[in-house]
Amino acid sequence: MKATTSPRFARITRRAAFTAFAFALAGLACSLASAAAHGETNVLRVLYMERPPFYRTEGERAGGLLVDITRSVLEEAGITPEFESMPSKRILEELQHPGKAVCSVGWFKTAQREAWAKFSLPIYRNRPLVALVRRSDLPLFQDRHSLASLFADKKLILGRLEGFSFGESVDALLDEGSPAVYSLAGTQRQLVRMLAAGRIDYMLVSPEEVATLLADAGLAPSRFSVLGLRDAPSGNLRYLMCSKAVPDAELRRINDVLARRAMPREP
Repeated sequence: MKATTSPRFARITRRAAFTAFAFALAGLACSLASAAAHGETNVLRVLYMERPPFYRTEGERAGGLLVDITRSVLEEAGITPEFESMPSKRILEELQHPGKAVCSVGWFKTAQREAWAKFSLPIYRNRPLVALVRRSDLPLFQDRHSLASLFADKKLILGRLEGFSFGESVDALLDEGSPAVYSLAGTQRQLVRMLAAGRIDYMLVSPEEVATLLADAGLAPSRFSVLGLRDAPSGNLRYLMCSKAVPDAELRRINDVLARRAMPREP
């Protein structure tokens, strides 16, 4: 026997289906609006330099201590990071471009940079700077146990990355002492190889990066010595540094996550 459907029942069924569809559509619209309002689908371009153990490319993936912290913070804030490696000089150029919404990992905050960049809350605090020298040159550094004494010796060449800051207090000592400086538009790995080759006399580094830096450059630790510096300030705070095009609301979400975590605090 052939089943039949009454016109009234068909109308009720169509009405119920339409109502269910309308509710589903409204729910989807609300979900999309909420996601947009909270930035849950945001993608942010994040630049980093090659400076192990803080930032490095591992296979085809960005890694390192500060990259991993940044990835975790951004994802908790509902932001998908797209990491890209490039030299520090190019990073600074990208950040100063008025139309590019981009951030970079692990920079020091200075008054000069605050003129053209936005900063998150701190993501890390370094240990105090040390000088990395060739062990064969230790006699040259016999009486050089402070930044001031190093910078006062015009015969010793400091190697540094172009556009790189050691923090405001050390930068001020550099300006005051006016030592011989070689600035490299490259990577920390290239710089330490220049130290090994005798083209510069010393580098200023964070103690936590020495072992990884030498291993990454293929250099034997026995060839180098680390000198403590009496007047080195307490470790610098590192931040996410962002272009002015990054929305304030996005930076607030990042800072909300950092504030909930046991991160170092500004004085």
